[in-house]
Amino acid sequence: MKHYQYTNPKGQEVGFVEDNMYKTVRKMNRGEIFLKKRYFNGKLIDNAIAIDIPILEDLYKKRVPLMEATIIGVKEHSFRKYIPIETIMLKGEKICFDKRNKEGCNITGFNQQMVFSYEWGSDEMQEMLE
Repeated sequence: MKHYQYTNPKGQEVGFVEDNMYKTVRKMNRGEIFLKKRYFNGKLIDNAIAIDIPILEDLYKKRVPLMEATIIGVKEHSFRKYIPIETIMLKGEKICFDKRNKEGCNITGFNQQMVFSYEWGSDEMQEMLE
């Protein structure tokens, strides 16, 4: 499989595909992990992170089976979780975090995202990092 680099609508690199797996990093100190917010459209999702819908759909279309999410700064150790792309699509919640100004123009440009729990990852494949 080819290597693919993914960027968000703001042009920031958010992940890449390598060895038939989408690899991404989420850092608590950059606000990329929802620690206090637990309900999304009324659905309880603990330990939530998000992925842009266009990226998720492209991964599914290309038949990338797993996401390797490296979680930094949540517990004593950073760790990796391996989450099936199909699980994210089936159990996740679509949210639009965009903020609009009084003229109705999108001022944040996040697009729609799928919110899901990194806890949905496989325990067998979890890695603790030092």
